[in-house]
Amino acid sequence: MELDTIGKRIKFARIILGLTQPQVASMMGARSNSKLSNWETDRCKPCATVVPKLAKVLKCTPAWLYFGDGLRPV
Repeated sequence: MELDTIGKRIKFARIILGLTQPQVASMMGARSNSKLSNWETDRCKPCATVVPKLAKVLKCTPAWLYFGDGLRPV
């Protein structure tokens, strides 16, 4: 999987961690996974205030989510 968009990196990190979209949404305090689905398919991007929390849930850095640089999930 080429990780050339923030959406692809979000999906990659979620899958590597063995999490479902509903699980990640719940960990972020969201009521549904529709936003996460939209982020993963690059229909829209998460706002700057959400990315640090998303990075924490996905065990990576905000820089990796934004640009593919820095610590990625293992």
